[in-house]
Formats: sequence, structure tokens, C-alpha cells
Amino acid sequence: MLGKNYSVETLGLISKALTGDKKPMFGKTHTIETVTKMSVTKGGGTIFVYNTNGSLVNSFCSARKAGEYFNCFHITIIGYVKNKKIFQGKWRLTLSAKG
Repeated sequence: MLGKNYSVETLGLISKALTGDKKPMFGKTHTIETVTKMSVTKGGGTIFVYNTNGSLVNSFCSARKAGEYFNCFHITIIGYVKNKKIFQGKWRLTLSAKG
């Protein structure tokens, strides 16, 4: 239905049909893992940078800030976090601080 234009009346009916307990997420909450994944996907969440020895080197409040620091796009940072690959041959990027 991409590009479909609905009339004002139809939009009102759709809105009315999806109110209260008829909403898909009514009474439900996202898990911490899901919230974290959504945050990272949008470029948020703390990014921890470890060297290959496992020592914490730096942390950033968002993938955008990490991208600015490493002079790359935030999407690149997000990709390396998701795929758990070594970034630039020497950095491991994660969402969690290793204790």
C-alpha cells in the first residue's frame, strides 16, 4: 500500500479502530534487550570501545559521537556493534561494559 492516500474519513476510522486495548502493544512492554537494540539502530546507546586485548579504551554516548570520533558514519559503527567484528583492525565495539 506504499503511496496510498486515504481520505480523512478513512484515517479517522483507522485511528478509532486502533485505540485502547486494540493497539498492538497495549499492556505490553519491551524488554531491556529490545530497547537497547532499538536505541542502537537509531544511533543511540552507549558504545564501548575495547582494544584487541580487551581493555576499555573509550566510550561514547551514541553511535553518532563514535562516528564523529572515528571519522566515519554512525551506520558503520552500528554495523560493527551488531556483527561483533573488529573495527579498523584494532577496536571491538560493544553496547555493554565488560565487568
